[in-house]
Amino acid sequence: MAPKSADLTIEDGVAVITLSHPPMNSLHPELMDSMLRAVARAHASPAVRALVLVGEGNNFSAGFDIPTFTQVR
Repeated sequence: MAPKSADLTIEDGVAVITLSHPPMNSLHPELMDSMLRAVARAHASPAVRALVLVGEGNNFSAGFDIPTFTQVR
């Protein structure tokens, strides 16, 4: 299974968080956790003046990964 992550880079005061959950960057719980941790790190950095959220590849995000949210745990 492909890794689900939100990678943070900071350059010139701009934090860029890149969603990575191929092929459509759908919002899986692991990706959302990673994204929230990246946002918290960006927020805590005094160097960050802006935040940009992008999707890896050609897609921003297809929305929620519905099958994952409907599974009985």
